[in-house]
Amino acid sequence: MRLFKLGLLAAALTACQPPIDATVGELEPFDVTRVGQTHCVFDGENANGDGALFATRMADENDMAHVQFKGEFLKLVPRTRPDFDGGPLDITYDVVDYLKWRVRLEATPLSSGVEHTRYEGTLTLLREGSDSLATAAIIGDCGV
Repeated sequence: MRLFKLGLLAAALTACQPPIDATVGELEPFDVTRVGQTHCVFDGENANGDGALFATRMADENDMAHVQFKGEFLKLVPRTRPDFDGGPLDITYDVVDYLKWRVRLEATPLSSGVEHTRYEGTLTLLREGSDSLATAAIIGDCGV
């Protein structure tokens, strides 16, 4: 039993610690097939088709999203349930593996169709109590 408690404590402490090289950097493009069927996909403003900077999964009951930073694929869970109704977006996500990290998605709609909305905005990776680790101008779509 004591070994189990030590294991839980070690896991909790690891989740509080950022990766060794967690310094200011850039959000990196990743292959959206890692996410599955997507709902929202945002690329860098000057993307050349090398992957997405942010993606959410279609019909995910947890509204999980993903970004990549310093080669690590990060899973995100929103603090409040996002409303992708075609209006402006301002969503803060918690990074699952790093308790003091947040990702903020701020975007305004550019155009809308029957089942999708095109957005542009900013994606920011933050560490609680410090400056942002990475910020990127983004453009992308939500919908089917």
